[in-house]
Amino acid sequence: QAWSRELARMFSWHKFDNRWEFYFTNQLPSRVFLSRVDLFVYPLGHSFIESWGRVVGEAMLTGSIPLVPSGHGFERIVVSGVSGYICNCFDEFKALARELESDSKKRHNMALKAHEHARYNLFDQTKHEQLWVQVLSV
Repeated sequence: QAWSRELARMFSWHKFDNRWEFYFTNQLPSRVFLSRVDLFVYPLGHSFIESWGRVVGEAMLTGSIPLVPSGHGFERIVVSGVSGYICNCFDEFKALARELESDSKKRHNMALKAHEHARYNLFDQTKHEQLWVQVLSV
């Protein structure tokens, strides 16, 4: 939701087909935009190291199903096959995205589980306060 004329010029070499939807900044209210996002595909490059993955947790809160690479600590955030997927290669990203695209029931159920997992495990204020009290009491 941040397409611009500048980006259109930068990517003018690419022929975008009808699978793409572009929205200019603030063209849609955030709530409407986020309700249209089903998957959060995060295929990090080989030289990028993710430190915590908060962006993945935030995507899960919106009900987006994360497809993330292995090796970045995402195993602490995503329960693979339940609240998203940990992928080992590009072909796995592609296959899982297509599977979820074709199975709306599975996509809906996993989106709910992603949201619940993030809300009650990753971003639960009471649990975080208890952990900080434990850590600071040592």
